[in-house]
Amino acid sequence: LPPALWSALTLLGDTGVLFALLSPLLLLRPQLMLAVMAAVPLGGLFSVFLKRTLDAPRPAAVLDAAQFHLIGPLLSNHSFPSGHTLSAFAAAGALLATLASAGRATAPSPPAHSSTKTWRLAAAASVILGLATLVGVSRIAVGAHWPADVLAGASCGWLAGLSGAAVARQFPSLWRNLVAQRVMGGALLGLVAWLLRHPVEYPLGAAVVWLAAACALVTVAMQVRAWAYARKSAR
Repeated sequence: LPPALWSALTLLGDTGVLFALLSPLLLLRPQLMLAVMAAVPLGGLFSVFLKRTLDAPRPAAVLDAAQFHLIGPLLSNHSFPSGHTLSAFAAAGALLATLASAGRATAPSPPAHSSTKTWRLAAAASVILGLATLVGVSRIAVGAHWPADVLAGASCGWLAGLSGAAVARQFPSLWRNLVAQRVMGGALLGLVAWLLRHPVEYPLGAAVVWLAAACALVTVAMQVRAWAYARKSAR
């Protein structure tokens, strides 16, 4: 497949890009975004501990250049597990666990409505898991990881995602706090600045980074608009 496609898919597993792309959830379904954010501590612990402890060599450190296809930077160490795959599956696990929990928590509905909800959840699961899987495959396709790294990243990420969903269930109203909203708005602006100033690791997929920055900027703009409206209404 075209290197630009693999580059774009692999950038979806970059934590900063992923957060920026998902930032509109703060306006639409904040609990989903909270679950993704809450998955970071355990996911980060898995990634840092395993990478530093094992320090496994990447394909570029073992194979001859003619034996594998390289797209993007040449990486040689800290191969296990795949951090991009871990991030993608942490987000997938957090989103799907939170959606499933919300579906179970709603009041009983007629069979037709229940069937529709089940179909929607199945469709969402197919898309989310499909994208996460493509991120994992892309890490092999760009020559950055072994298949075992990707499988380990997916497993660790899924566990981290479930932990994030559990935390979000315990604090469902956190996002309604104005201080939390403003802190996240400032963090998103900082993330946009970092994305636009930081060199893109996979330049062929740079459009994904620009899209992520645009999503974050729109989210912040909508937040500011909502705050201004609420302040005007309070007068």
